[in-house]
Amino acid sequence: MTTQNRLTKAQGIDREIETLLAVFRETEARVSAIATEIGADPHRYDEKLKDLAGQIDLRVSVLIEAQREMLAAVDSVPDGIQRTILYERYLCGHTFREIAAGLNYSVRQIQRLHKAALEALADG
Repeated sequence: MTTQNRLTKAQGIDREIETLLAVFRETEARVSAIATEIGADPHRYDEKLKDLAGQIDLRVSVLIEAQREMLAAVDSVPDGIQRTILYERYLCGHTFREIAAGLNYSVRQIQRLHKAALEALADG
């Protein structure tokens, strides 16, 4: 997997974490509603919800570690503008056009700097 592919994959980490947490909250609410509807004690399902929470917690821990490693890799790029471009592109999800506007560079120059930043990561 190339450096760019790893960075691109890491873009979705925050979304995946949010989705996992939303799934848990939704499942918890559904279990409570169903238990109430059928007249069962909602606490009857606490152990299963704890198991689900544990699985989600484990996955979130893995995702956070991947994000931490990605941040460390981006931080290792010596050039500040290149670091900023990688951060904006892969952590914030901005397009080259948005990054160029924010940094007052041309899109083409951002693309060149991006390529150099990826090369710096690959060499690092």
